[in-house]
Amino acid sequence: MSDNNFFWIGGKHAVLSAIHNPNRIIKSVVIQNEKNSVLLKNKTKFEVKNESFFNKIFSQTQITHQGFAAEITKLKAISINEYLSENKKSNFLFVMLNDIQDNRNIGSIIRTSLAFGVDAIIVEKKNYRSKNPQMYKAACGSIEHLPIIEVSNLSNALKILKENNVWTYSLEADAKKNINNITFGSKVCFIFGSENDGIKNLIKKNSDELIKIPMEKNSNSLNVSNALTSTLTYYKFCK
Repeated sequence: MSDNNFFWIGGKHAVLSAIHNPNRIIKSVVIQNEKNSVLLKNKTKFEVKNESFFNKIFSQTQITHQGFAAEITKLKAISINEYLSENKKSNFLFVMLNDIQDNRNIGSIIRTSLAFGVDAIIVEKKNYRSKNPQMYKAACGSIEHLPIIEVSNLSNALKILKENNVWTYSLEADAKKNINNITFGSKVCFIFGSENDGIKNLIKKNSDELIKIPMEKNSNSLNVSNALTSTLTYYKFCK
């Protein structure tokens, strides 16, 4: 395998989760303190390096590496059709991201989605930087357990979801319906847009419903990862 396929991630949970994932190819593992080798549980060989090594490999992202780094490859890609055909379930919960580009936000979204039982996250290839260490650090290992489906066209993905009886909801601050007044079915996809521009008009048009999170009059927006948490809380515990 070409060295170009490998990239560095850092952070205790990100690295440990990656090396314990049998589907992840690991080229090398580096720790700063040899005492931490016990956490590797003999899963892989490792090297001990000083702080300057970590500063060098993470010079562009400046993540808090916690003395853990691993050189890994991407997981095998899966299409939305493949995912749906391989998972014959009566209940589905998807999250779709439209024009969200901040790596830390995406990582946080992945972490929260796993905690709330999301089945898969659908992202746009053009905005999803699958080798970004900031995203891996923010995801805190969750990326090893939650399928990330990369698509070129979200409208086509919405069409496929509808063909599989998945009801799609766009989160929109100006929507007329509140999320706490919705009766959800067994197959749901929540769509979130960027904090600056929101969800693109075409995506809103092609979704089944526009809904909003009820908020106080003096507040009309949330950070997208907080909006996701609020949405999934309503869906899981208040429906």
